[in-house]
Amino acid sequence: MKTFALVLMMMNLLLHRHAFALESVKYYAGTSVLSEASTGVQYSNEKVFVQRTVSPANKMIIEIACIRTPEGKYRQSPAYMAINGNRVVATDNPDMKPSLFEGTGFVSGTPWNWEYLFLDLKTNFGGRIFWITDVNIVTDLEIHALKILYPNIGTFDKPVRAPEPSMLMTVKARQIDREQYLKEIANLGCSPL
Repeated sequence: MKTFALVLMMMNLLLHRHAFALESVKYYAGTSVLSEASTGVQYSNEKVFVQRTVSPANKMIIEIACIRTPEGKYRQSPAYMAINGNRVVATDNPDMKPSLFEGTGFVSGTPWNWEYLFLDLKTNFGGRIFWITDVNIVTDLEIHALKILYPNIGTFDKPVRAPEPSMLMTVKARQIDREQYLKEIANLGCSPL
């Protein structure tokens, strides 16, 4: 009888493992390709490194990317995503007050191991406003993302989203170990968090 009760308890834990999910930190390395939306002309093909933290206790997903700026230097680009059910609120500040970008979206799949993330973001990049539709497929070993960039056809004070995108960014990254990640970002001038 004790064995049967133990088996039932273990099955219950497995079925509801997302309620007891632990924080996980994974590291990824890959490429980011920026291209013209209408012609497919490629503007850049850059290295990208991502530290992805999934924290059920804090109801957060945090992604810190080491990316190349238009000036040719690498810098950290954070994304803090507060999760409420399957709804997401995203910004670039840990206090959830927007600075460079803000947006909303949703996750889909196994709770706290979601396979799909969708965000609709508004960003102020270099004094220019863009909207970004951000679609991510996440597996245990890879991240695949498509970021569709829409320019502002209004003024800075009264921005208007263009009906057609101007650029596309694709990101493909594979999981790597922490030591390799730390070595790679140090070589590029990014610091670990």
